[in-house]
Amino acid sequence: MTALSEKSDWEQSGWQALRFFGGYRIFLALSMSLLIVSGYLPDQFGQILPTFFRITVFAYLGFAILSFLLTEQRSLSFRRDTLLQVMLDFSVLAILLFTSGGVSSGLG
Repeated sequence: MTALSEKSDWEQSGWQALRFFGGYRIFLALSMSLLIVSGYLPDQFGQILPTFFRITVFAYLGFAILSFLLTEQRSLSFRRDTLLQVMLDFSVLAILLFTSGGVSSGLG
């Protein structure tokens, strides 16, 4: 096996992992969005800033779909795509935790 084929195999498995996590991200964001729309979202979620919490969840759903499509097209390099997704995931998690009152809300 050559170094080029090893890199290709590694990169291919990396793209597959991004696709998997992208599908999970869509599932998670869609589930939270449906809970908001249906009114079954637990009371402690978004208790500090409920409107900002809702906006963040719906924006996250849009980001999840967009990032999944970008991953499928491989329009960004693997490293950039991964970095963008990780940074936005952590940012959204931090916002959701803040708007819910911290780790004690049960979200973290």
